[in-house]
Amino acid sequence: MKSKTKRAVHVHNSHKQLRYKLSEVENLYHYLDQSGKFPIPDGDLSIAILNQKEMERLHAEFLQDSSLTDVITFEGDPEVQTAGEICVSPDYALAYATRHNLSVSEELTLYLVHGYLHLAGYDDRTPPDKQKMRRAEKRAMTYLREKNALPFFEGLS
Repeated sequence: MKSKTKRAVHVHNSHKQLRYKLSEVENLYHYLDQSGKFPIPDGDLSIAILNQKEMERLHAEFLQDSSLTDVITFEGDPEVQTAGEICVSPDYALAYATRHNLSVSEELTLYLVHGYLHLAGYDDRTPPDKQKMRRAEKRAMTYLREKNALPFFEGLS
């Protein structure tokens, strides 16, 4: 699953206030791919940064829950060379980070990592699976910090 070439990362941002460098988001995934620690399927990776209404609609349509959530991940299709799609909510990241006195940028990055880990086979439905996911998130975030590969997001308030 570890590709010799950089996978294409397509980012769609419908959140009007959020600003970031596209190259930083792409590099986050390139570093995770290069690490070999969390292999995901080959193919393009799609990232959707959604506003609150879009995220609620997606959550309702695919998971029958109309509440706001942090991240939704869809598996890809090897026949069309897609690794998957990761949908994240900057609004959820802002609310959570504000309540817990955390960096909004790092919280949103954690959601991008969390989605990637779902594609790598990690789950968080049961307590033991959730513990494995949290350990993998911590390893991935530490690795990205060491590589100075955390994207910076701004413009949320």
